[in-house]
Amino acid sequence: MLFTRPSTKQRTKFFVITAATCTALFLYVQIRSGHNGAPAGPHLHSTWSKPTPGFQYAEVEGKGRLPSDDSESDYGPSLPSDPTPVTVTATPTPTTIDVIFPEDYGPPPRNDFCEDRYGVDFLKRYASNHTEYCTEGDSSLQCFYGARGEYAPHPFDYFCVAQGVTVTEGKLQMSCKPSEEKKAEIASFPEYMYWTGVRKILDNHVQFSTEETVKSKIHTLQCGSKDKRRSEKSTAVLFMRDTGANMWHSLMEVMAYYLSLDILSISRDDDNEPFFLEREDSKDLQVLWTDEVAPGPYADLWSLYSSKPSIHIEDLDLETTCFDRVIIPLPGHTNPLWEGDWHTLDCTNSTLLDAFTRRVFRHLHIDAPEPSDKLTVTILDRKKTRQLPDLEHFLELLKAKYPSINFNLLDLAATSFADSLAIYRQTDVLVGTHGAGLTGLMFMDKRKAVVEFIPPDFWHRGFRNMAQLMGHRYFSLHGTKAEEDEEGDWRRPPVRVNEERFMRAMDVAIKSQVNLGKWNLDVDRD
Repeated sequence: MLFTRPSTKQRTKFFVITAATCTALFLYVQIRSGHNGAPAGPHLHSTWSKPTPGFQYAEVEGKGRLPSDDSESDYGPSLPSDPTPVTVTATPTPTTIDVIFPEDYGPPPRNDFCEDRYGVDFLKRYASNHTEYCTEGDSSLQCFYGARGEYAPHPFDYFCVAQGVTVTEGKLQMSCKPSEEKKAEIASFPEYMYWTGVRKILDNHVQFSTEETVKSKIHTLQCGSKDKRRSEKSTAVLFMRDTGANMWHSLMEVMAYYLSLDILSISRDDDNEPFFLEREDSKDLQVLWTDEVAPGPYADLWSLYSSKPSIHIEDLDLETTCFDRVIIPLPGHTNPLWEGDWHTLDCTNSTLLDAFTRRVFRHLHIDAPEPSDKLTVTILDRKKTRQLPDLEHFLELLKAKYPSINFNLLDLAATSFADSLAIYRQTDVLVGTHGAGLTGLMFMDKRKAVVEFIPPDFWHRGFRNMAQLMGHRYFSLHGTKAEEDEEGDWRRPPVRVNEERFMRAMDVAIKSQVNLGKWNLDVDRD
């Protein structure tokens, strides 16, 4: 049989058919490979993605949302690692499955006592109770109030927000006048430790006026005018601190200030706008201290929401003529952590406290410590009052008995607040006599240990209660009284503890940590 050379047309047709066949085989192999490499059963895809700026976890019913940052709410949980719901894509068409767990997987029973004090219910209670105190004018004074618990010194606590305030020779003036009934209510606002509180600030620094000159000045300067864009409005925060140097007092005050802004952020005014919106209102905000104490070691914390440095009110720029808003926050002694500090409370967590410590770490750039293969014990070294006698001797005994443990002495008077925060954060066991330095236990990681040596016949429970809120193991030991000690004087004398009692307390605290977290040691190991 003779073979003839195919024509050009036939050769072209052959090549086209061959190329199409190869392409089809290649696609078939790829598809089969994809199916063969997949696990049996449907393929699960998470529907969760990292929140975008503005995302918030918690929402207060009818009052907006709780404050949050770009990626994480201060009052919300950490980002979920195993989120639900999931989407099943056995076919190209996704189907969303609503996961409903049995009731036994739900949250534990609610503890109303603890949630009212240490949870977001504290914020909601104030947010839902506010009223106007100044009428018949172009300014306004809105005051918020919250009922307190059985251990609080007053049945109600107050804080206020003024709109439309002029500044004349350092005095704040408002163009409105409280009614006689409202005047009486303001006069009944509580006064707190060291003569602090909203009423003291209103009495000393704010004038209510119906004079035409004040009204005209407010109109001319557009103080508090609704015609202004929110980002253009100025805000002053008036706060009277009690000492400025005591860690417990100072942090209670700063936290009360933060809580006040949180309450304002979930409350709504007559225009259904939040009283405080961080991204707008902090652009021109300044804290003005109405006290006479020095800025102190905790001054930086007052600038969390501020675009300007915190100053004393008498140092206010003479060219300042008006504020659109003036906020007078809750005073420090209204802080729920201060309530019931002479009583043993059974509360084991606090959303408010967790939010506060997160903010402090973020603001001062205190990172989590690097993992360590050794326990760290930090002993507070007081120099002036309530010292622990023989501390140097006790420290040598501890180092000899526990050679694998890091022991630090912390003198807060000689250490900056930021540096002390870093030390607290890497501490496993915090030790000290009763005093403000133990406030730092709030900055330790959860489930650590605290040892408090207490003056004789002294039964303050504030640090005990806070330790429990943080999940810490708390151990207390009262000192022995010396003959020369004055009756009832607990503030100055040293706290005397003998060697045997000291070492026994330390042994219990250290051993409480050896099987927590990353540790897994025999309890009889030194």
